[in-house]
Amino acid sequence: MERSFFYLPLEHAEDLNLQEQCLKAFKRLVDAVPLPHKTAFEVSLDWAEKHHYVIERFGRFPELNEILGRKSTTEEKRFLDQGTHQFM
Repeated sequence: MERSFFYLPLEHAEDLNLQEQCLKAFKRLVDAVPLPHKTAFEVSLDWAEKHHYVIERFGRFPELNEILGRKSTTEEKRFLDQGTHQFM
């Protein structure tokens, strides 16, 4: 369990290389846990994959733009309006 918390800064990084490290780490974790606990860690991996997708697509988390004083692109606004990958 502690390992999954250790990986959270990687999951929330707006850096594709760190996101890639995060996916590798969560995949290793899923492979390492005993079968009765595997499903819970697969959920964590799923969230990591969703975060990775957003960074791979935009290079940042668009839903943080307003908070960080960044201007959203038209594509980011459309993406946010869909509401399919919101983390907040």
